[in-house]
Amino acid sequence: MSNHVLKPGVVTGQAYKTLVNAAKSGGYALPAVNVTGTNTINAVMEAATKANSDIIIQLSNSGGQFYAGRGIEDAFKAKVVGSVAAAQHGKPPVQLPYAGSFR
Repeated sequence: MSNHVLKPGVVTGQAYKTLVNAAKSGGYALPAVNVTGTNTINAVMEAATKANSDIIIQLSNSGGQFYAGRGIEDAFKAKVVGSVAAAQHGKPPVQLPYAGSFR
């Protein structure tokens, strides 16, 4: 077990490096699960919480486009907008002291 502490939610930059280093020093894998919508995002977050595990939620380009829906004609814009919307969905709505708060 490592002594690294990160806020739940979207992790970028130095915080991402800290997350990867925590996995390396703790000797555990950092799984990345491909999602396509809110149902799969919620399932992944629930499983990670129950397992008290770090997780990477990832979207393929087409997954981001699917998440955005058919209303955006520009495929590239749809991929970006859908991926950002999915990342916003994955953020906790309130500040929690730790993931175990839901148990």
